[in-house]
Amino acid sequence: MGRTTPSLRRAVEGEVGRLRRIAEASPDPGLREALLRALEDARALLDAYQLAGECDAQELVLLSMIVSLYRRLSGCPGS
Repeated sequence: MGRTTPSLRRAVEGEVGRLRRIAEASPDPGLREALLRALEDARALLDAYQLAGECDAQELVLLSMIVSLYRRLSGCPGS
């Protein structure tokens, strides 16, 4: 990884921060809460993604949101 390429952790934090700002700007409190809760799992997946090698921060955040929503809808532990 070159010096100009941000680490995956920094890229994920940036993406989560950007989506958090979008959620907080939403006038709909239900939408805001749902998006903020769905973003919570991104950091939990970060370690697993780092073991897999090269990946995209947006992919990690999107997958974490999908998994978070699935867990909540299906009643899986950790939801």
